[in-house]
Amino acid sequence: MTERLTGGEAIVRSLLLHGVDTVFAIPGVQTYGLFDALQRAGDRIRVIGPRHEQTTAYMAFGYAKSTGKVGVYSVVPGPGVLNSAAALVRRPSGWVATSRSGSVSTPQQDGSLIAFTSVAMRQS
Repeated sequence: MTERLTGGEAIVRSLLLHGVDTVFAIPGVQTYGLFDALQRAGDRIRVIGPRHEQTTAYMAFGYAKSTGKVGVYSVVPGPGVLNSAAALVRRPSGWVATSRSGSVSTPQQDGSLIAFTSVAMRQS
């Protein structure tokens, strides 16, 4: 029988399998499932809650640079993603970060993310 997981549980399981021990995240209604799963993970994943999405992304990059581990952050869709975009675009070459936002998406938001990704790839 196949095990059924929520989206949040699948993400947390994947993070643990990849050795992630810290997530920088700001909760929102779209990410409650992720936060529930992070809570159930107990002390295996530490969650740090900055006050602004841009700070969340920069903290993940600083963590990655100072530890050599993957920097992971989570923000809500829409304004949360856009607020963290400066860090994604300005990231130094060779840095890797994983961003998780909620599941709500619009063509305008998707277009913005494609543009940010293109800029970041050209800078690398």
